[in-house]
Amino acid sequence: MKRMRVVECIASLHERAAGTTVYFQRMMELLPGSDIEAIVLSTGAPAPDVPGQYFATDFSGCPWVAAMRPSRALREAMLMEARQADLIHSHGMWLLPNVYPGHAAVAANVPLVISPHGMLGREALRFSAFKKMAFWAVFQRRAAAAATCWHATSEKEAEELRAFGIDAPIAIMPIGVDFPALAGRSVRRQEVLFLGRLHPIKGIDALLRVWPGVAAQYPDWTLRIVGPRDDAAERYRARAEAALIPNLVFDDAVYGQEKWNCYRSAALFVLPTQNENFGVTISEALAAETPVICSDGAPWEGLRENRAGWWIPQTDDALRSALCAAIALPDSERRSMGRRGREWMLRDFSWEAVVAQTRDLYAWIGRGAPRPDFVYA
Repeated sequence: MKRMRVVECIASLHERAAGTTVYFQRMMELLPGSDIEAIVLSTGAPAPDVPGQYFATDFSGCPWVAAMRPSRALREAMLMEARQADLIHSHGMWLLPNVYPGHAAVAANVPLVISPHGMLGREALRFSAFKKMAFWAVFQRRAAAAATCWHATSEKEAEELRAFGIDAPIAIMPIGVDFPALAGRSVRRQEVLFLGRLHPIKGIDALLRVWPGVAAQYPDWTLRIVGPRDDAAERYRARAEAALIPNLVFDDAVYGQEKWNCYRSAALFVLPTQNENFGVTISEALAAETPVICSDGAPWEGLRENRAGWWIPQTDDALRSALCAAIALPDSERRSMGRRGREWMLRDFSWEAVVAQTRDLYAWIGRGAPRPDFVYA
């Protein structure tokens, strides 16, 4: 049987710290094989680790139009590739490269999978709400109607898709996690780590509100915030300096082994997010044997069940209490929690399992194989 030809479209891969980028890069590394040929279409500068076709965007002289990343070249390439494809998979929402796959799927009569990657979540929709609803009405609704199946990374995201009005089948497949080598006993600093985009939805504001009280009680501990040094990060830095928040360090984004070193050197990881469809940094921290404090804005209730951290309400009091409780534990207990977290990740979140699910999903949609049991009508 000839290889299934799948067109994978993503608006860009320039946000290296974003969970969507991490997922897409790993999938394009592991998914293609003897049975699947993946054709990557995107805009912007080529990602060195993801071979594909990358196209320039148009209307550079008109910023508000250019922000939607229009690309006539990408649209034409999508239509051409769709004619030879067995399946189209679109990643993300709210940009024109997320619209082109729907139009191409209809024109070529090819099945379409959409992975919104949390962009239809309740809290995510609150940001730039008017622009998103206008974009949905003018561009995205018709393109989304072409979807044969949607991909959610958790039950929580699947529920949000249904609440938004999506009635097509939904495949629930998590994001896989890499596992750093554990060379001997790690040296854990008295440090609480936040790593990721410095966006209001991540709960940075709550973290900055509660940390002064925690630092006053535990003056030997440091909060380290690591993320891309963009305008949002600079605003948070300036605010923290003006408020004289103690024991607080901001660092630029890190990648590769340096990222894993961050996780492995911290005693705790914290993500007080308002909304996550998955939360890649949670699984990465656990894979690095670092216990986690996470709000119930992310679907990680398993932190409690697996005794690997704290899953807390989205309140300042709950965040402050969890931080103090975690810091007060003996180092040996935090290490035990970290080991249990890594064992959980190895058991349930390997990339091999996620890739196998994706292959089964593609075979069902593109080849008429039996419907997988993780797809819900």
